[in-house]
Amino acid sequence: MNNNSTDGNKEAAAESLPKGSFAAEMERVETRKEGREGREFEKVLAGRGKADKRPALYLPVHGLTERRDCYEPFYQGCAQTGRFFYRDEAFSYVEEDPEAGLVLRVLEPGELTAEIETVFSLRKKFIDKEGVEQERPVNLELKEALLILKDSISARKYSRKLRLLSASPILIERDGEPVILPRGYHADVGGVYVTGELEIPETTVEEAKTLLLDLVRDYDFVSRGDRSRAVAYFLSAALKLGNLLDTDYPFNVVIANREQSGKGHLFKMLAGLYGETPYAITKTTGGVGSFDEKVSAALLSAKLFVIVDNARGDVDSQLLESILKGVGVVNVRVPYRGNLSVDARRCLWGLTSNVANFTRDLAARSIVVNHRKQAPGYKPQSSLGWGDVVLVRLAAQRALYLGAVYAVVAEWIRRGKPRSDETRHAFRDWVQPMDYIIREILGLAPLMEGQEMARAILSNRAYGWLREVALKVDETGQLGVPLQASAIGDLCEEEDITIPGLRETKASPLLHREDRNKQVGINLKKIFEDIPPIENAPKGTPEGLRRLELEGYEVERWEERAPGETKPVKKYRIVKKVCPGDETV
Repeated sequence: MNNNSTDGNKEAAAESLPKGSFAAEMERVETRKEGREGREFEKVLAGRGKADKRPALYLPVHGLTERRDCYEPFYQGCAQTGRFFYRDEAFSYVEEDPEAGLVLRVLEPGELTAEIETVFSLRKKFIDKEGVEQERPVNLELKEALLILKDSISARKYSRKLRLLSASPILIERDGEPVILPRGYHADVGGVYVTGELEIPETTVEEAKTLLLDLVRDYDFVSRGDRSRAVAYFLSAALKLGNLLDTDYPFNVVIANREQSGKGHLFKMLAGLYGETPYAITKTTGGVGSFDEKVSAALLSAKLFVIVDNARGDVDSQLLESILKGVGVVNVRVPYRGNLSVDARRCLWGLTSNVANFTRDLAARSIVVNHRKQAPGYKPQSSLGWGDVVLVRLAAQRALYLGAVYAVVAEWIRRGKPRSDETRHAFRDWVQPMDYIIREILGLAPLMEGQEMARAILSNRAYGWLREVALKVDETGQLGVPLQASAIGDLCEEEDITIPGLRETKASPLLHREDRNKQVGINLKKIFEDIPPIENAPKGTPEGLRRLELEGYEVERWEERAPGETKPVKKYRIVKKVCPGDETV
């Protein structure tokens, strides 16, 4: 940029041109404009003084500045800020979201026109009327922003790569030893950015076990395996952050018998332990397309925890199933970018529900924690208490509890990351190492104990319906009472329980009741036809008694012939299941 005296000479030269001609007038206007812009820009810089340390970025001008002279310094400079990253074929930036905390956003061209000025002082070179090369401050136009963001070669070459954002130090493995990565950017394990500081204390495995069980002590789990899986959720996040398992992770599902039982609370504790805010999305009946859009946004956010909260009805998102199927990458649509190929292995996906219907494939890729609402008047046993105060106390002692997680995972690393021979899950590369940690290091019940029925409830409408019936039988004080299909049908109608397979008709009330009872019988037959009668049953046991274990209940079926009747009648009874003791509860 020339000084003011040079600008004055230019203006004098322009004034000396013959007046009246259009060319002369335009030259005078442009020269005065350049001079004013230059002087105003110098005043701005002078006002900023030494505070303005932004490097100059020269935008492309034909014959003066090549595009690579602009694009390469752009990506290099953005990398130095620590706010911009290249992830999944898209240039993105870190932003503070009021609900989700720090998230990653794909930078759109319109945003770049303003955002670029926070990093660079934009300039353009030009040749003045005397043939002298000059420069002036400019704004970034939208068309130029589009071209910058399309330079994927420079973006890949000079940008920082990012796999995950983390609010807490990360435990990784180096040469067979556990290492904790502190605050800052680390190229390890695919590129991670630790945004928070936390000093992790050393803890013994026994102390760690006590702390981990303290986190879930106030949950009334249906089985010992449910508690093992709840503990596994807390450990699994550490494995994901440190990229300690190069595999797909299952869908973390928490189901309960009633509202306000603590389903979402478990995920809040999980995220809070790692200093994170879960990325929550909702799924109600209908609107599959809009739900897939929410899933896409969550996938691009770089958040570790994504929770589908309080889902109802069919969970049938094709995109979510693709993410969990182990395909490696999925295609998502981004404004101004079209379809992008996104790594599907970066998030931990979870879901809470009382009544949701999964496809068989989705259920097979899930790890389910099933629990019941505590009875009225229950007094919390955990040192953290219960309710919102737990999150406050956990935040204050986060280093201690996270140290417990890392102590267990570090022990597994030192043992050579062994695995069990568990085969009852599609994601064996996750299940087998986690089952080893749960059983051999923590001494808890097998990871997959009780899992088969929980997944059947999610994916089989008949089982899910019978679960609702059992809960209502308990709630209405009919446990242990022999029931026929008609009585179960009446209960469903009174309590608004949908009977699978029952079609809506305009039949008379009498015919409707017959159809209803018939469908109840069909559903129960589907469930019990593969369950053999109990052998060597005690004396007095009804003949042909069959028994189904359903969460915390046992559903019994037998046939009974009334006096004077030739055809036996099927009867059912629901009782509370007697669970084996567990000394570690």
